[in-house]
This record gives sequence, C-alpha cells and structure tokens, in this order.
Amino acid sequence: MLYRGDTIRITKQDLCYFSGGDANSPNFPRSTIHTDINFAKKCGLNKLVASGAMFEGMLADLICGIEGLKWFKKGRMRIKFVEIVTAGDTITPCAMKTGYGYDVWCENQDNVKTCVGQVVL
Repeated sequence: MLYRGDTIRITKQDLCYFSGGDANSPNFPRSTIHTDINFAKKCGLNKLVASGAMFEGMLADLICGIEGLKWFKKGRMRIKFVEIVTAGDTITPCAMKTGYGYDVWCENQDNVKTCVGQVVL
C-alpha cells in the first residue's frame, strides 16, 4: 500500500529557521550552505540547499501517523539523499509497505525522488 504525507513548499525562511541556529541570536542566521548563497557558492553549489534532516522528519512524521507507538518503540530509518532540494521546491514524503517495514522516499514537484531509503519495524 502506498502512503503519501502532506506536501510542503520549502521557503528560504524554512531553510534559515531549520539550519540557521538560534533565531534569538544576533548572528541569526548562521552562514551555512543552507542559509548563505555566498557560503554555498564557496562550497561549489549554485543555490542554497535544504538540510536532509528536514526530510527525515517528514518521513518520520508519515511513518508515525501510520504505525503510531510501534515506530517509537522499534522503528529504524536509513535514507540517502539523491537530489538537491532548495527554496521553492515542494516535497512530498511517501512510503510503500513491504514485508520488513516500508520503502520510503520524498519526491519533489517534478516527481523526482530527493531521498530514498527503508524503515524497519
């Protein structure tokens, strides 16, 4: 069975709040490949990139909604990031039930997978 979570549009504000450090700090947002285009360019990137942990969270939320406490007690997730996500992209977490748990992935507005992996329960 295929499960699809809520689709979210990634904004530059999301990138800053998720990866920019303490929002109450006078140095907010901290310069990273997620928040500062000049820093990203120095690292060989031509755009800001979203943190992969954002998508781990989206997938965990999806599995939690399906499995509830079983996810918290026994769940393990392994994913790899296969496509850059940046501000303006829309991302949808997905899961397909398997014999051992779930195949999981996130896909963007073009139906391109941005991360792929497995959840074992």
